[in-house]
Amino acid sequence: MNPRRALLPDPIRSGRSRLAALAVSATLVTSLGFTAIPASQATAAAGPTPVTLTWQMWTGGQADINAWNHDASFVHSMFPWITVKLTYDPAWTGYWVKFPVEISSNTETDLVAMQSLRTTGFQSAFTPVSTSELTTDGIPGFSLMAYNQGILNGLKNTAGQQVALPYDFGPILVFYNKTAFLRYHIPLPANGWTWAQFNRDIAAIYKDSKGTIYGYADDPYIDEFLDYATDMGAHYLTPSGALKINTPQMASLLEQYIAPVKEGVAPLPPANGNSGGWAAPEWESGAAAMYLDGPWDLIGDIAAVKSGIERFQIGIAPLPVGPSGKSVSLLAGSGFGISQDLYKNHPGMNKAELLSDAIKAIEGLTGVRAEQFLASAGRAFSARTAQQKYWFQTVASLGVPSAVTTMGYQLQNSVAYVTTNKWNGISDAFNSEIVGVMQGSISPMAALTYTQDNQGTPAA
Repeated sequence: MNPRRALLPDPIRSGRSRLAALAVSATLVTSLGFTAIPASQATAAAGPTPVTLTWQMWTGGQADINAWNHDASFVHSMFPWITVKLTYDPAWTGYWVKFPVEISSNTETDLVAMQSLRTTGFQSAFTPVSTSELTTDGIPGFSLMAYNQGILNGLKNTAGQQVALPYDFGPILVFYNKTAFLRYHIPLPANGWTWAQFNRDIAAIYKDSKGTIYGYADDPYIDEFLDYATDMGAHYLTPSGALKINTPQMASLLEQYIAPVKEGVAPLPPANGNSGGWAAPEWESGAAAMYLDGPWDLIGDIAAVKSGIERFQIGIAPLPVGPSGKSVSLLAGSGFGISQDLYKNHPGMNKAELLSDAIKAIEGLTGVRAEQFLASAGRAFSARTAQQKYWFQTVASLGVPSAVTTMGYQLQNSVAYVTTNKWNGISDAFNSEIVGVMQGSISPMAALTYTQDNQGTPAA
């Protein structure tokens, strides 16, 4: 949701062999003297045209920036004439403010990151690529079947064309301070626990710690609220896919969602906390015992907890079960696509060659080596199914050996996070009201009605 933050396959070696062959060819031509050579042959003899592809991606800090730069290096190691340069790395919310401006002003970078929730809303930002282009112009042996098909479909436009390749996906989980639970002799969250248990636990931690630790950091953000509402059996879209969020049921659930804040067992976010990502630092610092997040934020959590004062043990659990008796979370993920401005950014370069290089780049950024690295670092629950084991290994090394069971349990009943093409506006509208609801100055129904009435226009 809110990502605020392998060995080289044998077929790849053919790319290096190609370079070597071209070098030999160039030597033979030179030995014959300055004989007239057709321009096409001279270009071929020179090898692929070196190109630097600019790339934008949201980041949650220096650990994220380091991870993405390392990811980019894999592309260059496979295809030495291609350099992927991370040039745009704002925080999560800043990304979605700047990106629409870039689209309308035709100032996008060559490669752009996209979240599945916003794909159709921002589909005009991308150059779609066909399956044949992906398999013939990219990494030899490339196959879309290596990815989780659900998130792959989440990165298609309304015409069913692929506009990005995924690097991660996952459900929302409960991240908890295992040390605090053990200190106050509270049973650890486990598969099958209930929202009643959740509420008892957060109250107990606040009471037993004499108010030094809040039980829960209640994120003032639409994604986490809709996860809660979905787990409780509610629907925020009509059968035809239109937003219908201002219902009595949703208002009642919003009242329940913000109840920990009103009861004092969760902190009141600041006015600017509605931009998302506020809850993570609260939990990482040990100020709150639990918060909701996805597997994509693990690298930031690890770095923050290790460098903090508390340095507690990290635990993860599924969402508590709702009325259905199941733990239902919304699934989402992110990936990288090719900008509509690719050709404009490289005037004079052969378009077919440029597109081929860009395809190689997004395949490399989401390739086997990249996914193994990102999963091992805890930055991504890999969209490539074969590389998911590295995420589990990282989590186990942090003292959470039950991660396989937890994730398997959560994924079993989770559903796709379906959105409209106005989701950016919907998110902005809801997030502008939620802190007021927590403060008591705005009623739940008023906030939801404002969201319903202020969806904005479809993204550019």
